[in-house]
Amino acid sequence: MRYCRECGEQLPDEARFCIGCGTAVAGIDNEKNIKTNQIGNLPTETIKGFSTGKSPKIIPVIILAIILLAAGVWGWQKYGQGNNIATSEYQKSSIAQNAKSKNVQDSTNQLDSTKAIIYGNTSGNIVNGGYFAQQGDWLYYSNANAGILRVKTDGSGRTGLTVYYGSDLNVVGDWVYYQESMGELVRIKTDGSGRQRLGNKNDGAHCMTVAGDWIYFSNYNQTDNLYRIKIDGSHREKLNDDKSGSISVVGDWIYYSNISDSFKIYRIKTDGSNRGKLNDDGSTYINVVGDWVYYLNISDGYKIYRVKTDGSGRQKLNDNESSNINVAGDWIYYSNESDSGKLYRIKTDGSNKTKLNDMDSSSIHVLGDWIYYDKHLGINRYRSKTDGSGLEQFD
Repeated sequence: MRYCRECGEQLPDEARFCIGCGTAVAGIDNEKNIKTNQIGNLPTETIKGFSTGKSPKIIPVIILAIILLAAGVWGWQKYGQGNNIATSEYQKSSIAQNAKSKNVQDSTNQLDSTKAIIYGNTSGNIVNGGYFAQQGDWLYYSNANAGILRVKTDGSGRTGLTVYYGSDLNVVGDWVYYQESMGELVRIKTDGSGRQRLGNKNDGAHCMTVAGDWIYFSNYNQTDNLYRIKIDGSHREKLNDDKSGSISVVGDWIYYSNISDSFKIYRIKTDGSNRGKLNDDGSTYINVVGDWVYYLNISDGYKIYRVKTDGSGRQKLNDNESSNINVAGDWIYYSNESDSGKLYRIKTDGSNKTKLNDMDSSSIHVLGDWIYYDKHLGINRYRSKTDGSGLEQFD
């Protein structure tokens, strides 16, 4: 897909003119033909008139030659210079058109090269169960008693989409992807219609993430190996032989806790190649944000750590026994098990530790300016602003 450099309108690949403002996109050849025809329409009848005009027989050859020479000079001045001027104008026009086409192409290449992968949810929400996802003004969420619902972020328009309870919610385009209670991969339209079962009926999906055209998941019916399928359910592929959990898909990489190797963090390419180990800590609740992998260090009493995505720069970030970590922006939100599971946050460098509530909190989801979470061992959900203000019961 290309974009008009004049008005920014999105254009089909085959477009020759912008459908928004009419600017030529690939019409330089036609423009050249028009100019060439104008230039080539030389006044041949006038020149021919001089060459075929009748002359008196008494005119000497020399006089005739002088007349012809004069006619040639006059014709060159009148038409030849005009031809040169027209040619010059055409060259200027061609240069401008070529430059314009080049700019359009450069702009297109830049847009293509920076095209972002669309994700159905964040890794922090997915490792916390993926019970909430957001698209625009709509919040999609799962309720154990009512199935999957959607509601406006202002609380209006609450609507049930399906009676089936689900987790790992991912919303992309017109579809909500999720896994039902038996691990079945399913998608429904955002209005609740068109329910489709995806993949192999023997698959049991968890830690499911939609990234671009693919769904990545750990298959607990296939020894928790990593798999992927297309978002339409086709092209099912096995990606590794590791027992894998706490999956985070970012760019061309899948980060995961390798249960087969004492929960150490590994990563592989999204096509299953380039498998490598990143640390020696037992790790869970993996969140990949920017150049960092954040995790709970099982080997150190579930403290929060981070390591660079290449495995370097390992850092300890807190001294609390923690759970349910969710990294969003510059903050890490977590349940502080050293303080009865109350909701806390710290900066991603470990500074600015702040308590946000006095409630035993779990399944932490961060969406926009809100944190959604469960009251531990309760059936009700709550939300508050990311700074802890505005606490209210949500569901």
